[in-house]
Amino acid sequence: MDSLVIKPPFQKITESSRLYVADAGPKGRGVFAGRAFKKGEIVESCPIIPWEQEELYRLSGHLLERYVFLWDKRNKSLAVVLGFGSLYNHSSQPNCGYSRQIKNRLIVFKAKRAIGPHEELTIHYGPSAASFHEIP
Repeated sequence: MDSLVIKPPFQKITESSRLYVADAGPKGRGVFAGRAFKKGEIVESCPIIPWEQEELYRLSGHLLERYVFLWDKRNKSLAVVLGFGSLYNHSSQPNCGYSRQIKNRLIVFKAKRAIGPHEELTIHYGPSAASFHEIP
């Protein structure tokens, strides 16, 4: 397990009963569990804003380009994920997975294993993960 668990007192940047954003150390901000999640449980369903890939090229070198997801491979489109979705940090051993619901314009994050309260929620960034270094 290479996700971060923070112990009170900690400063929450945002919060709900399910999730919150807090400082994840050298990784910057991260998404944390506000309560325990069971394996297979939906952690968050996030609406998306679709982008054509050509639009991203205009943002080359801009901070926002690090926060988009590959959306529809057939159309070579990207997406900005709302909710906390674009703030999940990368892990080579993530505790969450995600699936795209193209028709509904949603990304659904699910627990890959049991997750404890205050544990950082992580995903695998896929082929682009090599461009993001892991923090031990």
